[in-house]
Amino acid sequence: MNESIDLKQLFGRKCKDVITGFEGVCVGIVEHMFGCTDVILESHTTKDRKPRVTPYQFSIERIKVLSSDIALEDITIPEYEAPQHFGIMCRDKVTGYEGYCLSCCDIFYTSRQYFLLAKCKRKKKDRRKSGIWIDEGRLEELEGYEIIDQESVSSGRPGGINGLPETSLPIRVSN
Repeated sequence: MNESIDLKQLFGRKCKDVITGFEGVCVGIVEHMFGCTDVILESHTTKDRKPRVTPYQFSIERIKVLSSDIALEDITIPEYEAPQHFGIMCRDKVTGYEGYCLSCCDIFYTSRQYFLLAKCKRKKKDRRKSGIWIDEGRLEELEGYEIIDQESVSSGRPGGINGLPETSLPIRVSN
């Protein structure tokens, strides 16, 4: 992780991806159990006199904070809280989907969401290739399952999940 960036102070700040030059306001943070932290930058531009909002997701190692001032007026920026539930088997209270909690996404205009990935079963037809993002309020921890320690699944380089929770905006992932 880029140690010079304090996640508590990132929301609402104007930032730049140092590789592509893309500039935008930090509207979200995605943290993965495997050590990777991503930042969602949203750029407000116009094309043919019509406003466009373009969000992109970048690894925090690529981010430079351009301003310490909040770039958005009249928006309540949530306080940053460290993710919970990493490595714990959880259930979606609504659908019953069960999986290990691997990622957490905070986008300041939506509720906090967690990514669950089901344990692979032996039967080929039962395998799930992708997990689901669920709102924090729908999440419940399950007992009686092995807890996966973050350190036991980390490697020399950070890694994470490609993709984000559904929002009203398409988010492009830049790796």
